[in-house]
Amino acid sequence: MKVKEGKPQKPLKVTTVHGIDIRPEQLIEQQKTDQTLKKYWELAENPVENGKAQFFVKNEILYRKYIGKHDGEGIIQLVVPESLREKVVSLADDTLLSGHRGYTKTLNRVSQEFYWPGINNFVLRYVSSCGLCQKVLLGRHHWVHYQ
Repeated sequence: MKVKEGKPQKPLKVTTVHGIDIRPEQLIEQQKTDQTLKKYWELAENPVENGKAQFFVKNEILYRKYIGKHDGEGIIQLVVPESLREKVVSLADDTLLSGHRGYTKTLNRVSQEFYWPGINNFVLRYVSSCGLCQKVLLGRHHWVHYQ
């Protein structure tokens, strides 16, 4: 990129996103009091061995083990209480390195480490309401008109 002499460069527009500053005790309390996670606590207490998803507790924290079609061992996901979901998606979408990449890539990034009921719809609504995501996605489409 060529810079014109005498003109200062425009600053980058960077969203400020603060990390999730939470102690394990706070996470445990939020998980246990979240009514949307009640069913998963029950599944952790009475595990089902033949399902794709299994819930378990380690150090009083609720996790999900998901075994997909092609995963032999599966992935371990932290079950996120409702109070932290927007922050998790924000970290996956709004930070400088994530780059507002749209629904599928944001969902993949989030679901590598986290799970909650309705995660797909939550990420879709978040990305759909993110102005920068919409601009980035529009910028990626190059329309060719044939006459």
